Amino acid sequence: MSDLRPCKHLDYEGDYTDCVVKTMAPHYPDVRYWERGACWTDNGPGEKPNPKNVQFCGEGRGRINAVFDCYDGSMGSCYEAVEPLPAEAETICRAVRGTVRLAQADGGE
Repeated sequence: MSDLRPCKHLDYEGDYTDCVVKTMAPHYPDVRYWERGACWTDNGPGEKPNPKNVQFCGEGRGRINAVFDCYDGSMGSCYEAVEPLPAEAETICRAVRGTVRLAQADGGE
């Protein structure tokens, strides 16, 4: 798992009962997933529970039961990796953030 890039369709928006977004830190701090509580996973006595750690697809695939499938392309044709920022854009972003911090330190916005 050397090149873990999230699919652009992953959905981490929303406020759901007994469901929280977590990361795979410390090993994979950039990998996020939903951890679902008992109200989502408990199927009753003697029944196999539903998956606890999942992804949700914003393109209609719904719940994805394997956390890494939407980070390494295992989902197949629906996977569209988030494009990394080109080095030039990254440099510009850092410069702009630095300028904003300087302006705020001087009392500006």
